[in-house]
Parts: sequence; C-alpha cells; structure tokens
Amino acid sequence: MPSRSPDPLLPPKQQPRVSVPVSKTTGPASVQRILTDPTSSDWIKSALHAALQRDPVNALNDALLLAGILEERLRLLFYLTGVEELAREED
Repeated sequence: MPSRSPDPLLPPKQQPRVSVPVSKTTGPASVQRILTDPTSSDWIKSALHAALQRDPVNALNDALLLAGILEERLRLLFYLTGVEELAREED
C-alpha cells in the first residue's frame, strides 16, 4: 500500500488514516503456530485464545497494559537485586 502524504489543508485529527502493519507475523498462521507449538507456554496459549474471543482493540489495550506492568515489575526486581548495575558494569 503506497504511503500518503498528509493533506496540508486538513487539521491533524482529520488526516486520512493509513494502515501500517504492526508486525509481519500477526496473521492466522502465526496464531496457529503459537497455539500448536509445544514450546509455547500454557499461559500464553490461554491468553491468546482468550484474547482472540474479545474485541481486538480492547484485547490489545489490555495486553499493552499487562506488558507495561510486567516490565515495571521486572525493572523493580532488577533494581532491588542490583542486576541492572551488574549489566552496566559489563558494558
């Protein structure tokens, strides 16, 4: 799909939306691959299956929220254990 230049006469909120794929692996084949892959965790399979039954926008918003919470938790654990400082010392 060719990219479109913004229309200088339209305010930003009225610019036409251009569909940009987020990932090349978001199609049914990748979903099926994850659901059938024996190395995929039961947790991710369950979460993916549940997410596919939901409104995709709401599912994505919740997944991003969860990812942010888990990343924050991991960073806190790294901070508390000093792992981040050890990693910086190795650089």
